[in-house]
Amino acid sequence: MDKVKTVLIDDDPQMLEELKLFLEAVGNFEVTAFLSPAKALEYLADPLSALHSIIISDVGMPEMDGYELGRAVREDYRLHHIPLLYLTAKTAVKDRIDARKITPHYFPKDGDRRELLSMIGSILEEHMVQTGVNPLTRLPGNILIERAINKMVAAWTEYAIFYIDFDNFKAYNDSYGTHAGDKAIQEGSLAIDRVFRSLFHDRYFVGHIGGDDFVAAVWGGSDLQQACEALFLEINKIRSVLYSPADIERGYFEAKNRQGEMEKFGLLSVSVGILSSETGGISGWAEASNKLASVKKKAKSIKGNSYCVDQRKDQQ
Repeated sequence: MDKVKTVLIDDDPQMLEELKLFLEAVGNFEVTAFLSPAKALEYLADPLSALHSIIISDVGMPEMDGYELGRAVREDYRLHHIPLLYLTAKTAVKDRIDARKITPHYFPKDGDRRELLSMIGSILEEHMVQTGVNPLTRLPGNILIERAINKMVAAWTEYAIFYIDFDNFKAYNDSYGTHAGDKAIQEGSLAIDRVFRSLFHDRYFVGHIGGDDFVAAVWGGSDLQQACEALFLEINKIRSVLYSPADIERGYFEAKNRQGEMEKFGLLSVSVGILSSETGGISGWAEASNKLASVKKKAKSIKGNSYCVDQRKDQQ
């Protein structure tokens, strides 16, 4: 497991060393410690420091207090996403209110160290979920997709993974505008979830890779054809809220292609590439995403709603 890269700041040398040794001894932490908040900010100015998992800081420091440090972190676009935990002797209500203007995470210095570890773990878990969610659809993004697929293939022998790609989305986005494009993605994500929820209940997962690309997974057995046909029907239904009546009546819309020429494009449809455990298991998401890219490409070569199941047998 990767180390939790941690920046620790406290102007008390004894407290700083004690906390550093504690975190590195009992937790999976790699701690970079600073007595000076200014030095910590100088260190954090390095772009690679944006890869840190958490910042833990004292509040009452003479050179620069924790609130000033926190505001500097929150105002830096490279750092504002890093969770910040105040570890302080200030426990008055006003102090807690002031701290929570910057971060909701606040822990007393004399608190139980076991509780501190538990709080850090909860902060990191929540942060991973929040940053792993696609902001447009609120579906799990790439980090959570990888986690879910890896967990599924480790726990189940029967499963299927669907790579779902919307056809002609760029042309739609260019013709109708980005606001309409966002709506199409949102409506499409809801349609995908409705289908898998209705067919598989608590045996499915849907994630948003990005743009117009989605992934769904099912475990414990599935009828691939039934799932795809249900998805195609649901996708066809949402066309009425995405296109003008004239385009719906014609069955196509016009937009400029990549060469800048006007072209006719079909209404919303999806191309689905599928991996099934019936043709061989996979090691995890890294292998699955590589295989899905090629099988989805085959489905993409067929006009309109289409799906293609990978037929490559496991060579192991």
